[in-house]
Amino acid sequence: MRIVCLCLLATLQLSLADRGAQSPPRPRPRPRQQGAPGRARKSRPRVEGPSISLENRGRLQRLEEGEEPLEVVEEILQHPENLTRVKEVQVFLTAFGKLQLWEKTLELLEAKRTGEWPVGDIVLTNTAMLTCGLVGQWQVVLGLLADAPRKGLNKMSYNLAMQACCNAGKWEIVLSLLDRQRIPDFDTFNVTLHACAQGGQWEIGLAALDEMLLTKTQPSWTMYNLGLILAAQGRRWESALAYLDDMWTRVVIPDDMTYSSAVAVCERASQWRPALSLVQSMKRKGFRIKAETVQAALRACETAQATAAEEILRKMLPKPTKDGPMLG
Repeated sequence: MRIVCLCLLATLQLSLADRGAQSPPRPRPRPRQQGAPGRARKSRPRVEGPSISLENRGRLQRLEEGEEPLEVVEEILQHPENLTRVKEVQVFLTAFGKLQLWEKTLELLEAKRTGEWPVGDIVLTNTAMLTCGLVGQWQVVLGLLADAPRKGLNKMSYNLAMQACCNAGKWEIVLSLLDRQRIPDFDTFNVTLHACAQGGQWEIGLAALDEMLLTKTQPSWTMYNLGLILAAQGRRWESALAYLDDMWTRVVIPDDMTYSSAVAVCERASQWRPALSLVQSMKRKGFRIKAETVQAALRACETAQATAAEEILRKMLPKPTKDGPMLG
């Protein structure tokens, strides 16, 4: 009986071995991750077509090369449906502006704007505002701003209108539009400083620059120098020195023009000590010192009757040369 059982067991093992050799082993199922109901599908990258069709590229090339541009313009205005993408309309709005055809820019804008003010309408309106502003049509830009509903405008819309008015010397309108900006950005501060310098509105300008310095927005070299000009108008020598120190802190490197402007602020405020210190600092840093800068510091000393400081500054006055008196 024992021999029969051993024979049956050996036969069963041989049968299982033969079956395993004939069929490959089944792979073990991979464990699913917790929270994943099934196998995640890989997302295919979205393939987008060209922003401008080949046909419209040809029209644009004819415009840029000056091959019968007016015929191309009329062709586009008669069949605006040929422009099926927002980018295409943007390109032709800009091209019309470069040809000084701002009226045609408005016609194309009117033909392609839906009137419901989706993102595309805002983009096209801003493009038209930029185009008209570059050719000096600030009234048209304000008209586009006025026609748009409040919800259809964005920060760029106001910045473009402010820039167009600033370029036309309309600083009062720039400051009126500033009140509508909830959260100003770099462009807002930049155009505000230029407008304040135009109109001599040093209090508003300095307040704008001080507000900018409290944000993460980095001022440019030009903006700091505009701040010094405004500080001179208001005789705010403390602000001038603070801007100069802040430039070094933010690694917006000042130059001899910046220091000369700061000296001019001290002169207007009759502050001879900081004026003398600035000139001496210029010499230590190796900046070129114009005679006008030394003379401005001297006038500050003369007003305060600082005789000792005058003697120091007079020794720094250069001898006249062919290019004019200059140190450094």
